[in-house]
Amino acid sequence: MDKGQIMDQGFFNVFTDVSIEDRMTSIVENSKISRVVTNKAGDKVRVYIEFPVIVPKSRIWDLEKALQKQYFDREGKKLEIVESFLLSDVYTPASAFEAYYDSFLDEIHSRSNILYTVVKKADISFDKDDHMKLVLEDTGVARDRTDDILAVINAIYKIRFMRDIVIDVSYKKPAASRYMEASDEKIENAINKIITNIEINEENSALMLEDTSGDAKGGKGKKGKGKEEEKEVRPLTRSTNPMMIFGRDFDGNKVMSISDIFDGIGEVVLRGMVLSTDIRHTRNGKIIFSFGLTDFSDSVMCKLFLDEALEGDISSAIKKGSFIKLIGEPEDDKYIHELSMSHIRGTVSIPDFT
Repeated sequence: MDKGQIMDQGFFNVFTDVSIEDRMTSIVENSKISRVVTNKAGDKVRVYIEFPVIVPKSRIWDLEKALQKQYFDREGKKLEIVESFLLSDVYTPASAFEAYYDSFLDEIHSRSNILYTVVKKADISFDKDDHMKLVLEDTGVARDRTDDILAVINAIYKIRFMRDIVIDVSYKKPAASRYMEASDEKIENAINKIITNIEINEENSALMLEDTSGDAKGGKGKKGKGKEEEKEVRPLTRSTNPMMIFGRDFDGNKVMSISDIFDGIGEVVLRGMVLSTDIRHTRNGKIIFSFGLTDFSDSVMCKLFLDEALEGDISSAIKKGSFIKLIGEPEDDKYIHELSMSHIRGTVSIPDFT
């Protein structure tokens, strides 16, 4: 943004024929547009509005949509409202935060689902009017994102309230997650049932082999076993893409939300953060590598069936907290009676998208 125009005019002096809801009319009638800034390309516009009271973020978004539709869509421009509140001395940083708390969370949520989740679980208090005590859950994500959280809080205070704030950060023991406990239990039960089913199939196959070998020559049986022992272990991927983890390259442009997938939808592309991982060994030299994946709209359990020789490779490639994209078919898992991804054709490492 570089082309700025100083306005310092009342809202309705600039947007003379705008049509907005009555509740918004009473809010903006005493507001003032301080300046309008356009980027070099001329396709983005920021309108800076000063309000004499605190306005909920949801109302600002409603106003932004109304102006976008009535003024800027026809010009092919994207509008962003940057609001600030000219508050009286009655408001302290502590009381301003209390009045704006829900909108504060809305702002963070619009920027990042992860930051929102971390801050929502935080304890926030003030030991002085301008001194915030922020207590975050002691998790890897919270510690990695502490600087981002501080930057957002400082920006909100600076832009919205035109005031500075001192933030003291500390950490607390994470609260037990009923969701994660339930998910872990479901994964545990599912894996145990899958292993049991595989072992039963192996025993049945062994019995069938014994019955068959009674009529066959011993040499043939040994020859077959020798071939099985000499079977080559396929690598996780033969792709030349260094970010590829498993399977073949795929077109990952059309990503679907986990909350929108269902049994029978066919092949879909998902992306997300790995919540947890688990490895189980079977009797025939295979492993079941399971991991929970979330895109912060919902979560799904994913399973890869691999040779045990690949355990180290897959464990180092897919870890808790890593971000991946995969392609496969969701289906109702008959063991845990919920949706899972077990027909995965490809998996690739991606950057943090939050």
